[in-house]
Amino acid sequence: MVKQPLTKTLRSATDRGFTLVEMIVVIGVVTILIGILVPSLTVFRAESNSTSCLSNLRQFHLAIESYRQINQGLLPFALPLPAASEEGPEGGLNEVLSGYVEPDCDCWLCAADLEADSLQTGTSYLYLPGLLMLSPQVQMQLPPLNDPSTSPMMRMQLASRPVTKLLDDDGGRTLPVLLDSQDRHDYGTRQPRNGLYIDGSARILTEPVETE
Repeated sequence: MVKQPLTKTLRSATDRGFTLVEMIVVIGVVTILIGILVPSLTVFRAESNSTSCLSNLRQFHLAIESYRQINQGLLPFALPLPAASEEGPEGGLNEVLSGYVEPDCDCWLCAADLEADSLQTGTSYLYLPGLLMLSPQVQMQLPPLNDPSTSPMMRMQLASRPVTKLLDDDGGRTLPVLLDSQDRHDYGTRQPRNGLYIDGSARILTEPVETE
């Protein structure tokens, strides 16, 4: 019996390639790995976007506090969300805080926000004090609109005063100053919002906030 050279034997084993069974096993392993990695990457991306969003909110706290220092400690009087117009967003916190944060700063948009509405209004964040200042409970305490003794600036200050006191008394426990205008941070079956509080903390809301 003639023995084949060792090098030829090794070459034959190497050159024969994968069998069908081996290919099926490899494909199965790759499929399993993809099934494990894709959800993990999705969660990682959601957490990364949420962290970026919280960082944005902390920037706004510094701007709001700077505004309060020169405005009798009052929170800004601004619409809950800027109004979309042909000239761009109008009347929102972006405009009021323009001396502290550029109105077109990318920080006004949440990293997880792909909604066109936020691009039109210039921000992903709803200004809760602005919503409270426009509420009937606050507006009923103000002088009539046709009262000549009350200037628009005075009306804004009068509307801001009770809302500022409400949030200061709350101390950042339950009422956020800013929050995501829509739920956009997926954590499993949860879609929590991020919020900025009067004490400067920025965190995921554990309880829903009624904005209606």
